Amino acid sequence: MDMMVRQSNRRVACERWKDLVGPRIKKIIDKIGQRATEYRAHRAGEFIFQITGCGEHGSKHAVDLGLHTCTCKRWQLSGIPCVHAVCALRFKKQEVALYCHDYLMPSTYMEAYNPIIYPIAGQEDWEPVDYPIAPPLFKQQPGRPKMKRVKEPGERNQTTAPPAPKEGKLPKTGIKMSCRVCGQQGHNKLGCPITKAAKAAATVSP
Repeated sequence: MDMMVRQSNRRVACERWKDLVGPRIKKIIDKIGQRATEYRAHRAGEFIFQITGCGEHGSKHAVDLGLHTCTCKRWQLSGIPCVHAVCALRFKKQEVALYCHDYLMPSTYMEAYNPIIYPIAGQEDWEPVDYPIAPPLFKQQPGRPKMKRVKEPGERNQTTAPPAPKEGKLPKTGIKMSCRVCGQQGHNKLGCPITKAAKAAATVSP
């Protein structure tokens, strides 16, 4: 809706323009015209002028009104006659706005905002549609397929889970073993000192 209103307001504003260009460009031209009195125009041809600044060390620029060019390059870059071009146009008593680029003219402005964005009805006025929405078609991506899923950010910092038990047996991860002979922790029956002593004694005896 904002774009629709914006387009309409721009068309209405353009119809109220009284000058050959928009009001913003008109202010720029008037500001440049105030500085044009600091230069002097010297005719070299019907459309070619040399513009010299006032003073002993004044700048010199060549202006071609036919090609819309100036050696300072400001006219070519902005599309608005520079101060040197304005000085030459005043010498020829020409309207400065006529030498602006075409994209600054009201006709071009209206072409840009002429398309109408039509309003749309509210959701309560929409016509019901009775057909299922199918999922997008599957497309096989190039390369080797991934075998593991992409983990969430919170899962990446977690430690790996213990392996799954085999045939119903629980894993012994984190469990301290206890000896059946002496009852102490840290070893089993095979590593018990009592069992080792008994085996050693049986080996030594005849």
